[in-house]
Amino acid sequence: MDELLTNKFEFITGDEKHNFSNEIINVILPGFNIGIMELHTITREISYLGDSLTFNDMIITFRADKELNNYKYFFKQMLEIGRNKDNPEYEYIFKDCTINILDKKSNPIIGLSLGNIFPYYISDFSLSVQAVAAITFDVSFKINNLDII
Repeated sequence: MDELLTNKFEFITGDEKHNFSNEIINVILPGFNIGIMELHTITREISYLGDSLTFNDMIITFRADKELNNYKYFFKQMLEIGRNKDNPEYEYIFKDCTINILDKKSNPIIGLSLGNIFPYYISDFSLSVQAVAAITFDVSFKINNLDII
């Protein structure tokens, strides 16, 4: 597991590979739960195993490049989702995607296959006339399936 201490990431969507390896700073992988069903009786509550798996959001922190290309990429994706959300023939732009955790030599260590994923939030970022180390922003994604590959 020492390899995970100095990693990079590869973000692949559909058939098109978007190489954000040098721009991804942090990935918060989604937690998940199966839920609990509660049976209320006169004397006590009885908890049972739930019947549906739900995933928390996945959040990726990006370092913006000087032309803000990665920011514009997600901005355009979200505009497209918003424009077509009422069209029954439209499918979300990220139907499936993969995030690979790479070692120092850019070899995959672990892959995560994420199903029915789409971005729904881009965080604020600050621009300044003073020198800054890096401009960063977060993108939050909703997912409906996760497999470790």
